[in-house]
Amino acid sequence: MVAYKGEGCSKCNHTGYKGRVAIYEFFLLDEELQDMTAAHAPSSELRKTAKNKGMKTLREDGWIKLSKGLSSIEEISRITGNFVVGYDMGET
Repeated sequence: MVAYKGEGCSKCNHTGYKGRVAIYEFFLLDEELQDMTAAHAPSSELRKTAKNKGMKTLREDGWIKLSKGLSSIEEISRITGNFVVGYDMGET
């Protein structure tokens, strides 16, 4: 994956960002998930079922935005927790 890092300019106050791009984690609460919720299923089971039905996690959506050049590792890391990656991965 390619990760972009903005150079910054006077228009963005040398941050490499201008404006905001949201990252999302959501899923459709179908009948199966409603039943699991009503039965007080553990959140780990709810999450696993939702992911099997196509839910993207906050971090996964962040990676998608990162790969499109809409955000940076630092910003996604700030929102979702620390990554163990850097811009120089794979370079020798």
